[in-house]
Amino acid sequence: MDMKKLLDNYGIFWVLIGLCAFFSVLTLKKQTPTGSAAVSEVYETLLASVEKGAGIVVLGAQNQGSADFAKDLSAQLSEAGFSDVETVVGLPSDFRQWLEKQKLGGESVEVVATTGDLLKWTIVSSLGDYYPEFLEARVVTPESYWWPDFLKRSNLLAIVDRIVVIA
Repeated sequence: MDMKKLLDNYGIFWVLIGLCAFFSVLTLKKQTPTGSAAVSEVYETLLASVEKGAGIVVLGAQNQGSADFAKDLSAQLSEAGFSDVETVVGLPSDFRQWLEKQKLGGESVEVVATTGDLLKWTIVSSLGDYYPEFLEARVVTPESYWWPDFLKRSNLLAIVDRIVVIA
């Protein structure tokens, strides 16, 4: 089979593969697991590295996916026998109030479990600066990874939806 015939038969296929690769490189960015994948990852991390009696707060944002994350993770931790698990779902001010309550009551916070998007909250990312008594508290989030936005399921489905109209 000569090169001209190969390109005539499969040329568009290679062009599409090239475009997919090009757009994948352009949209490459750090992604964080969400939903049940995030819950499972943080749960496994805590199970392997935290004692059952440790003070754990599971943090979620109001009206966000992290709210479900917080509820689901708290339930799994309680089922696994972790005795000191609290859930805070709300705004940064709600977490600050919860920390103040812990501080006044002399309670310890050893682990803050949350999703990666809540690391943007200054109160979480700089916890030890605001509350030196919680300086040793470890923040546990799902591990982020590099993946192109172009290859996300939602984007690929949107592309297919638009192509169907043209086709």
